[in-house]
Amino acid sequence: MFKWFNKVSVKSRPTQAHHPNPQAEANRLAQHFVERTKSTHLPPATRERQEALNPERWRIINTACNNFNDTDTPFTMKELDKALQKGADTASGADMITYSMLKNMAQQPSVKGNLLAWAKGYIQDRQARVTFQGATSEILNLENGTPHGGILSPFLFNIPMEKLANSNLPNGVEIFIYADDVCLVSTDRHRAHQNMQNAITQIENKCTVLGLKINTVKTKAMAIKHNTDLNPIQLMGEPIELVDNFMYLGVNINKQLSPCKEIETLKHKIKCRQNTMKRITSLRQGAIYHAHRTFYIQTIRSTVEYAATVLTYSSSKQASMHHPTAKASSTRSNTNDNCHKHILHRWISRPQRPSGSSRSLINNTQRELEAV
Repeated sequence: MFKWFNKVSVKSRPTQAHHPNPQAEANRLAQHFVERTKSTHLPPATRERQEALNPERWRIINTACNNFNDTDTPFTMKELDKALQKGADTASGADMITYSMLKNMAQQPSVKGNLLAWAKGYIQDRQARVTFQGATSEILNLENGTPHGGILSPFLFNIPMEKLANSNLPNGVEIFIYADDVCLVSTDRHRAHQNMQNAITQIENKCTVLGLKINTVKTKAMAIKHNTDLNPIQLMGEPIELVDNFMYLGVNINKQLSPCKEIETLKHKIKCRQNTMKRITSLRQGAIYHAHRTFYIQTIRSTVEYAATVLTYSSSKQASMHHPTAKASSTRSNTNDNCHKHILHRWISRPQRPSGSSRSLINNTQRELEAV
């Protein structure tokens, strides 16, 4: 959408300055990417552990590639026609996958035969080169990693992450994983510190076996509504920084679980998006109603819905003080509806008397609000 706005405003992308030596720059970029894939970036203990485990792992993979699997059997036309028919076993969604298939995948998650051989050939002995301003570097070998943007890359990454999620953590410790963001929560107030230290040690040992590297700089600890007069939790021999506020998955979280800072951030985001809507709105000309509504749903409504979980933590008094669109909202649906209606009503309100076309736009918008 923003690309379309730039096109309408006749804004062209600035041309890149010509490099004095594009061939040398292409070789430098290619070598930089190769250096990032080397195992030397892993901790010494992880490298030694991987070198000891790799021979047995490759033996298991090569054996599994030669074993026959059900996925090696071609589909018949009758099976394909049956798969395209919806029934009671069909899950909701455009892919029309069946519940029985999901159950079998959960019980037998292993991949063997030709399917494993294809995956092995996809990630083994990969090479790359860089093209920069018409100059192409030499082909270099990549030691580790999966292709960026590849369709199998998220699946292959989720395999070790699933093993990490199934770690046998101490009682009272839960693990939450979204992509490569891992969060550990200890709910036992009396043994929270000791349980968290044991859980961190287990995760550290598991990552060493799986070949995953923990970013110690981005790792933070927070004692929610609890005293902090304890020894810091250790990770890889270094203390984890104890913070009072942390941005987790785009949401501001503090040790008192107060939503004030998140509400202020949400107000700023919505105000910026409202200013954009005002720029493309006019009583005499501007974008059509459907463009306004599409922009509103994709930029404003989605932002409010994403923060709705945090807004539910605030009381009615707090919400009315810090965010007028969340007044007297105690459930997620009420919070979303109040925010949407207040924001869009503020947007369509005008000091001037609207013309016939603008009055029709406002009436259509109000009818749409009733349907939200």
